[in-house]
Amino acid sequence: MLATWLWTPPTVMYFHSTDMDAKFKVGDKVSKVGGDYTFEGTVVAVFTKLSGAIRLVVEDDRGVLHVYSEKNLTAR
Repeated sequence: MLATWLWTPPTVMYFHSTDMDAKFKVGDKVSKVGGDYTFEGTVVAVFTKLSGAIRLVVEDDRGVLHVYSEKNLTAR
């Protein structure tokens, strides 16, 4: 007997924190500043760590994801 599997796409969950005052928002174009490499992309997620620190996930045109603090980014 063959089992039939129904694939369902993953659920995307959005969290909103009223006390999160992020410098950037999802959709903003940003560049990494400082350090020994460059990275440009679009903010695809903004979240707070358990410590309360804000982190941003940036995706480039290849689909590579990096997580940064706000101090490591500048608007393009």
